Amino acid sequence: MVSKRIAQETFDAAVRENIEEFAMGPDEAVKEAVEQFESQGVDLSNIVKTAPKVSADGSQEPTHDILQTLSDLQESVASSRPQEVSAYLTRFCDQCKQDKACRFLAAQKGAYPIIFTAWKLATAGDQGLLLQSLNALSVLTDGQPDLLDTQGLQLLVATLTR
Repeated sequence: MVSKRIAQETFDAAVRENIEEFAMGPDEAVKEAVEQFESQGVDLSNIVKTAPKVSADGSQEPTHDILQTLSDLQESVASSRPQEVSAYLTRFCDQCKQDKACRFLAAQKGAYPIIFTAWKLATAGDQGLLLQSLNALSVLTDGQPDLLDTQGLQLLVATLTR
């Protein structure tokens, strides 16, 4: 029997509806959404089961911590700020290690190309950043080995042969 699956956005919409329509707190809204979907036989193993958080200044749509970290990482990589990249890679790894669903969501939202770019930035000579990038890639691909593409394999081989 094949179990049903839903998208993260569907789960988040149910949580948001519970908060807005039924005046539930975030934890209660998540618990109710989990119970609702599980009673329908939905597999929630790849769903981040927390309420999305509003940004500090409230200017953005609520988002999950892993997606905010990914956005911050992308910005720091694009601006070539190694210290920030290092901090965000550490945070990214910590969040991905907590839950398979975080890794899955990050992969769905484009984490691989961002980490790949951080890795290429690190190959310019920053050994610590290189190790962090490889660690982030390892954490992301844990349970999702198909994320590693030919370009990634080539860079991995080139990195290891140094």
